Amino acid sequence: MATYAHLFGPVRSRRFGRSLGVDLQQAGVKRCTLNCIFCQLGATPATCVVRQPDVPVEAVLAELDTWRRSGEPTDFITLAGTGEPTLHPRFGEVIDWIRRETPYRSLLLSNGTLFTRTEVRRDAARADVVKVSLHAWDAATFHRISRPHASLDFAAIVESFRQFRREYAGILIVEVFIVPGINDTIEAADRIAAIVRDIAPDHIQLNVIARPPAEGTVAPVAPERLAALATRFTPVAETPDVAPPLPPPPPLAEGTTEAIVALVQRHPADLASLAATLPGVAAPGALRHAVHRLAAEGRVAIRWIDGVLHVLPPPPTTAMRRLVLGSASPRRERLLRELGLTFEVVTANAEEIHDAADPVGTVIHNACAKHNACRARCPDAVLITADTLVWFEGRLIGKPADHAEAAQFLRAFSGRAQTVFTAIACSRPGDAAPAVRVEASRVRFRELNDQRIEDYLRLIQPFDRAGAYDIDASGDLLVAAYEGSYSNIVGLPVESVRDWLRFHAPELLND
Repeated sequence: MATYAHLFGPVRSRRFGRSLGVDLQQAGVKRCTLNCIFCQLGATPATCVVRQPDVPVEAVLAELDTWRRSGEPTDFITLAGTGEPTLHPRFGEVIDWIRRETPYRSLLLSNGTLFTRTEVRRDAARADVVKVSLHAWDAATFHRISRPHASLDFAAIVESFRQFRREYAGILIVEVFIVPGINDTIEAADRIAAIVRDIAPDHIQLNVIARPPAEGTVAPVAPERLAALATRFTPVAETPDVAPPLPPPPPLAEGTTEAIVALVQRHPADLASLAATLPGVAAPGALRHAVHRLAAEGRVAIRWIDGVLHVLPPPPTTAMRRLVLGSASPRRERLLRELGLTFEVVTANAEEIHDAADPVGTVIHNACAKHNACRARCPDAVLITADTLVWFEGRLIGKPADHAEAAQFLRAFSGRAQTVFTAIACSRPGDAAPAVRVEASRVRFRELNDQRIEDYLRLIQPFDRAGAYDIDASGDLLVAAYEGSYSNIVGLPVESVRDWLRFHAPELLND
């Protein structure tokens, strides 16, 4: 029997029948955006939102191919495992491989916290079934149950679930984990149910502890209480003891999928109209799986209108202006990619200033100097440049020269606050001058002792980071709170970038 580094099972799932698990994280290393009090994997060492390829996708696909050749059956191939699977930036490629190379359905088990990012929603929409989590009705309850990374916003996550539903033709499941003493009352269930109703999932699943949780204080829920809570949801929520596996999609006659593509090119229609038009289709629901897979392949588009799934031609391919990021910062590059943007990176030398008496003027000057230098190299592109600095008690804090200076910076920050300023400069070809916007965020540090400082510096590479820290890389070990734009602290206020693009180069956005 073969052994695998990235696969487990197939295991018998309470919800989904036989499931082959795919773990996109390093064995034994839990990376998650949340530190849920009920998690069966134990506590999250440090919550994170940085998407990075912990394991090579090529190795995962090679193991899947070996498993496929074994002939062992399953109902689903499931992206799950040690933490949050959408933290891997190439998880969508695994879903595509499952669709192309196997007869099995793909299942994404996600907490959904990164669905606020266009790129994550786009890749998640390629899975046949997607499960997201919603255990709270407001930010306070979200923090109490899920203990999220500091950058995560409850209202934005809920809105991203609504947006995902509008974009997704597959089966959407919302899981609600019931924690006694927090969300196990009728009033709590009604509040969560009101939010879920607006998301309009296909299934709602209530969950309770079945294995030792991260916090020993989390207790089981009586079956009769769970049954009473289930009735508060629309549709009625499924409970662990009675939820059946999702049935396989019905087979379609040969040529049906091609007929769907040909028909909607000339006559967009909802599922009922398609079922009435195409021969041999018993009911509209029989077409949904095929429509979802065509949408995942980009061969049709979909839109939900008043709860009815409409199938449309794919959007036309249009010539798009070139977008250039004038920065060598890998964090800025990552932030732009998480907006779903396609761009090139160009760098050029520019003369910068460092005036501690005028931090705003400093970042504006430096962003524009970089902009002018890069514009000379790419006159035909939409161009974005930026400059970020840390201003602390009247001083500009740069990158540390060595380990000793990095530790010195963090000792100075202990228990104190600083301001992070970023200026972005944006222009289109032919613009007389770049548009400039400045963002300021406040960061307050925890009380730090030497041991915590040394522990943190062992976790990251501090020498390319102003102030010797990265809020995105185990930053909750250092940072007590922040005010303003989180992405600005990382190095690029994406809200300002998106806002400028929306008005001046909307064709570059994938919204």
